Parts: sequence; C-alpha cells; structure tokens
Amino acid sequence: MKRLVLIILAAVLLLSGCAEQKPAELLKTGKLRAAITSELKNSKEIAEYIAEKMDAPLEIIRTDRETALDMLENGRADVAVGGFSETNNPGLNFLMTLPVAENRIYVVCGGDLTVTSVSDLTGRVAGASAELPENILRGLIAMVADGTLVCNNAQSAADMLRSGDMNAYVCFENEALELISGNKALRCCTPSDVDSEKYSVLVQKSKPELFGAVNGIVGEMITGEK
Repeated sequence: MKRLVLIILAAVLLLSGCAEQKPAELLKTGKLRAAITSELKNSKEIAEYIAEKMDAPLEIIRTDRETALDMLENGRADVAVGGFSETNNPGLNFLMTLPVAENRIYVVCGGDLTVTSVSDLTGRVAGASAELPENILRGLIAMVADGTLVCNNAQSAADMLRSGDMNAYVCFENEALELISGNKALRCCTPSDVDSEKYSVLVQKSKPELFGAVNGIVGEMITGEK
C-alpha cells in the first residue's frame, strides 16, 4: 500500500512539472519584446536582465511613453520599461511590477531662495520640467500664486533662473544636475513633501502568467539574488 502511494505521488509530481511553463515559453514570439522609453536611464539594462533570466532573446524597441503603452496593449510588445509609475497612471489594462527604480524630484533655485517644501514656492514664479507628470504640474500651478512656467529644456530654465524671470525650477534629478553644472549661482533643494517617482515594468493585464514571471525576476533583481 505504501509503495502504491509513493508511485501515485511521484506521478502527480511528474505531471505538475510537465505542466509548468518555462518563462520563455510564455512569450508569443519566443523572444522578449521590450518597449523602452528615455525617462529611465537604465531601461535597456533592466530589459536585458529580465531577458537573461527568462533565457530568451531580447528585442529592444526604443520609443516614447504613449507608443510603448499602445504597443503593449496591442500585443506588439511583451513588456514596457521606462517612466511608468502609479503617479502618471498608465491605465487599467496593465499590471505593474515591483518598483525597479526611482527618480528624485528637485527644485533648482536661484538668488537667495531656499525651498524645503512646496509651500515655499507660493507667491513665486516657478518653472516646471516638461518631463514631470501632469498631476505634479497641476499641483504646482495650484500652489504657486504667480504662475508656473513649463520649460522644455534645461538651458532655457537656466537662463530664466539667472535673469530672475523665474525663481525656482522643479525637475527630475538628471536635469537638476545638468542645470547646476557650471552654474555656481544655482543650487538644488529637495522639498520634504515631494515623493520620488517610482518606476515599474508594465505587462498587459491579460497575461497574468507572464506578469508573474517578470515580477518574480524584478524581485530577484531588487534583492540582488542570482
């Protein structure tokens, strides 16, 4: 009787092992098609890590945020890696992995202004990077009595800060560092009431098995497991 039970258990384990799909088998084309955007510096490296762990060839598709979402929704990409966070609300059709990176938000100040919280911008003329999510821009407009200027590049922001046409400029870390480099009159402040943007990898909601595999790999990447 004991021998029969052991045989049955072995058969069950064998069948369950056969039914389990390898991560690469979850990919429709046999390769990981990753739509990556420029908001996240190491998007390519993250996609490479996921593909390596899935033991799948990698196809990189460099594009903008909206196109990446469209490709993911229409099955032309398996994952989207870049500036995708809960703050900028990618939509209900996607699942978000654990955060893979974060992008700190700084206020670059000119003159004697020091910003420790967003409320310090009240009554000032503040600039905001075009890269910031819309909800952050709307929040700034509501708090800044004298208006918010949207700047499309760091150079125009630096010129306006130096001339005094703008008192402060809110942007992500990479743009802030570019601004203060070579501009001794400018400095970075970190408001205590502004959270960093936390970016995740997106997978189509209709592919829960693929999401589970990718999210597990992201978890390994975060904890440093091999």
